[in-house]
Amino acid sequence: MHSSGNTFANAVVGAVVALVLVVLPFSPAVGGGAAGYLQRGRLRDGATAGTVTGLLVAFPLFVGVVLLAPLFVFAPAGVPSIPTNPVVFVVLALLATVTYAVGSAAVGGAVGAYLAAVRHHDADASTTDGLDARPGTESGRDPAPTED
Repeated sequence: MHSSGNTFANAVVGAVVALVLVVLPFSPAVGGGAAGYLQRGRLRDGATAGTVTGLLVAFPLFVGVVLLAPLFVFAPAGVPSIPTNPVVFVVLALLATVTYAVGSAAVGGAVGAYLAAVRHHDADASTTDGLDARPGTESGRDPAPTED
């Protein structure tokens, strides 16, 4: 089976899906799954589309993490809620965000490509190519009776 469509265009669609669903856990995986499903082809093709989706989603997630971290990181009174060295905080936030977004989107892309392949295989099996979906039948006719 070959991949269908433009990988970048499928990744953009996946990134839009992930950003719309950003309030859900593992939304990059769902976006990567959408990109992989649209990409079809081998698992590697789906994972590639998912990886590009994750790269596109990583920057908005990183900005959100950096801006919202002081609101969600609690510390005892007198202790800063984020590291005192902002460079360390930004590097750690970038590393965590990119790992989360790209990793989960790549896995989602592979799963999406797998689901597309399974669906495509099932659709091919049920087409009218002279064979009925029931075993032992051809062209929709019942099989000839057997004598026991």
